[in-house]
Amino acid sequence: MCPLGEICLSADAGRLLHRGVSSTIRLAVLLVIFGVASSARADVSMSSLQSLPAVGVKVMGLPASADAFALVEDDISDFVGRILDRNGVPVIGAEGFDAHKGDPVLEVTLTLVKVRGPSHLYTIDLELRELVVPVRELKSLVEIPAVTWKRQTAGIANRGSTVLDSLEKMVEDFGTEFRREN
Repeated sequence: MCPLGEICLSADAGRLLHRGVSSTIRLAVLLVIFGVASSARADVSMSSLQSLPAVGVKVMGLPASADAFALVEDDISDFVGRILDRNGVPVIGAEGFDAHKGDPVLEVTLTLVKVRGPSHLYTIDLELRELVVPVRELKSLVEIPAVTWKRQTAGIANRGSTVLDSLEKMVEDFGTEFRREN
């Protein structure tokens, strides 16, 4: 029986330890075991950004309240494109982008609601949408557009720059994950 709070070994393991196996060998064995386990974990990734060739950028319509901050769809799209480019993410320009052909698109959805005075509650959704093939067999569809990566944030802002700062952080996080996976 093992007293509470102590590490107990089986009888065989205890005999092995008492037979003079040096602490250096035990340490080396443990390092090898943990090293193999950690290197195996490092090679496995669950990120959907693996092998992503490039993305288009689409702003999903701005609410009327965006006028209070002088936020414009084309300006936000250009802003996101510049951040992606700065972070090493290839961007499909508006002239070459075709979501119907299956080009992955990074969608920006911005919601602004006036709270009091100049303050607005805002939410930002950043989603990677691309065509995927379902595992189950479908009679009529071969591919379905689906969100494969998503981040959200919310806050209170008195000016547009606060909203853009939050959006910039989200897009930079996307870029960081993209670089790590590609």
